[in-house]
Amino acid sequence: GSLPASETERVLAGLSDGSQVSDWARDSVALCLKTELAEPRADGTISPQERVRRSEIAGIIYNLYQKMEDGR
Repeated sequence: GSLPASETERVLAGLSDGSQVSDWARDSVALCLKTELAEPRADGTISPQERVRRSEIAGIIYNLYQKMEDGR
């Protein structure tokens, strides 16, 4: 799936570092945030230019599994 460009921009604008998401990843990052597969960090950032933490990957996998179980 994908989001309309305006929705992608709206989702990323809600993050203080959303403008730092690389062009090639913007739609995917916004979709993961919108569907709650991924969540911003406690400080409201996603740190898009840093490596993804193991705990963040585990959270994404867990959220995906939960959505599959719920049939969403």
